[in-house]
Amino acid sequence: MIEDINRLFLNQMQENQFRHPDVSKEDVDICDIEYKTNSLGYRDKEFDGKSDILALGCSMTYGQGLPQENIWIDVLSKKLNISFSNLASQGDSTIGQIIKAFYYFQKFGNPKIVVALFPCFRIPTPQVKGKMESVNNFRQKQFKDNNYMPKIEYTEIDDNRFIKYSKAPYDPADIISEDFVFFYEKIFIDMLRQYCKSNGIKFFWTVWDRGYQTKFYNKINTFYTDHHKEYCYMKEFDWKIPNTEEFDRFLEFNALDCHNEYRQDELFYRAADRLGPYWTHWGTHKHMHIAKNFYEHIISSLN
Repeated sequence: MIEDINRLFLNQMQENQFRHPDVSKEDVDICDIEYKTNSLGYRDKEFDGKSDILALGCSMTYGQGLPQENIWIDVLSKKLNISFSNLASQGDSTIGQIIKAFYYFQKFGNPKIVVALFPCFRIPTPQVKGKMESVNNFRQKQFKDNNYMPKIEYTEIDDNRFIKYSKAPYDPADIISEDFVFFYEKIFIDMLRQYCKSNGIKFFWTVWDRGYQTKFYNKINTFYTDHHKEYCYMKEFDWKIPNTEEFDRFLEFNALDCHNEYRQDELFYRAADRLGPYWTHWGTHKHMHIAKNFYEHIISSLN
């Protein structure tokens, strides 16, 4: 066990906790998208501690499949006329992003505003040979080739994979429930909220998963209203997309009669990452509305 713990700390807490590998999947984009990253692997300029906003999130905030200027945090910063740093990492979790935020605070100081577009029901779990392993072939190969304990970003879309009986090696997706993940997401959000409050930082956040607002938001408010104290409700996440399955939340087409002048853009409805086996990310239109909602929420809160 000590050897496993040693590998975990050497590879995750020190080397990789603040660094994100360049896995931008340029080969699955339908058009040329420039993914220019800084020396720490984030899709941003070099961090210097002078930015007013720190953005947190996963691939939605990283801007997978979109040019830099179309990402919601870039649009938002222009609306507010202030600078930003983008800490988003593809496939990252709420917990992972908050951990990285504290490393950012320690290394570069505090921003004036933290704004987050969190994923939902993801938790970082270590892969330990013979104990906790993913069925994902890529992660298994990563463990074998590098002989270290890679992090598994576990995501549970529904309860279909949750099983009653299991044996080692355990796949996190088989044995970890949404309830468990939400519990720790809440703890970390509370921790970030308290840090921001104690250090005069304005904190605003939301969750991009449409199912969160339709299934959990109102119910959570009935017994824990403080959890959504800084939450920015995104009404666009409740769009009902015609002719698509309920779980096809990445296949976003326009459901509002607006921004007609941009509809000829091939990235208006969906991002460029359409050639691979993964769901495509949101196009420019959804990012416009995310920036607009955050802008109105921030301005209202500051006045």
